Amino acid sequence: MSQVSDERPTEPNSSFQQISPNPVADGHININYFVSEDANVVINLYDVKGILITELFRKYQNYGDHSNRVYTTKVRSGLYYITLEIDGKLKDYQKIVVIN
Repeated sequence: MSQVSDERPTEPNSSFQQISPNPVADGHININYFVSEDANVVINLYDVKGILITELFRKYQNYGDHSNRVYTTKVRSGLYYITLEIDGKLKDYQKIVVIN
């Protein structure tokens, strides 16, 4: 006889799936990410010193895969970090290079 478990399967964590192109040379970037629960989602851009440069996206989103195109034409060339926050908690970050 097999046992039946009352445990739920572990949900994957919210995270970036792909950020492209990287380096960013054409003025926009496509950000694909997964949200593990219905939540407020914020995507920010920080410089290498940890200073917030701009908020790229803010919206309540449902569980699942999401994609956004954001523009980087007003951002100086350099190295940056994109962060994914879910309900105010940092869930993931990735380094990008912007060439304008």
